[in-house]
Amino acid sequence: MPSWNLIPAARGASSTISRPRLWTQSTSSPVTRQFINTGIYVLGPDALELLPEDRVFDMPDLFEACRMARLNTLAYPVEEYWGDIGQLEDYRRANDEFASIFF
Repeated sequence: MPSWNLIPAARGASSTISRPRLWTQSTSSPVTRQFINTGIYVLGPDALELLPEDRVFDMPDLFEACRMARLNTLAYPVEEYWGDIGQLEDYRRANDEFASIFF
């Protein structure tokens, strides 16, 4: 299962071709595929030095600080099974899915 998140749109969407804006298709309830953050990070010492000690500093803040410091930031698309287990119900679901996915 790739690390994609399917996001249903609240409203319909239309596709156009620019210049001139020619209507090409309409979808009443589109679903988009977007990469999601799996929450797995490998950080080098240079990135860790950017962490402030006096306030909350989330990963998006750190990635922006790395970008501003001209440090390389890379992403690796996870194609294997991944599931968020941050909530008890998610953890239970992952346990239930385990046997059907891996055996």
